[in-house]
Amino acid sequence: MANWKKQISGCFGNVDHKFADHPSDRNRAAKMLADAMEQGVSYKDYCKEIKDWLKKQLQKVDAQTAQDLLKSEMKKVRKISTYFS
Repeated sequence: MANWKKQISGCFGNVDHKFADHPSDRNRAAKMLADAMEQGVSYKDYCKEIKDWLKKQLQKVDAQTAQDLLKSEMKKVRKISTYFS
């Protein structure tokens, strides 16, 4: 069982920063969620770690785009259907 935090980057698009948009990203997201649950991570901590990671990735993007992406992608992180094919 891998540390779930190390799996975060594999769940996002490299260029567009979209969460679980591609089938392989979605599969990695499902595995990350399962690993986090198995490791006893709280929902709050799960979302916080992903949000912190995404904020770092968006530092070079203009502020409005970063804010919009953060909002839309964190909505997907919190929506359980995102993790299913």
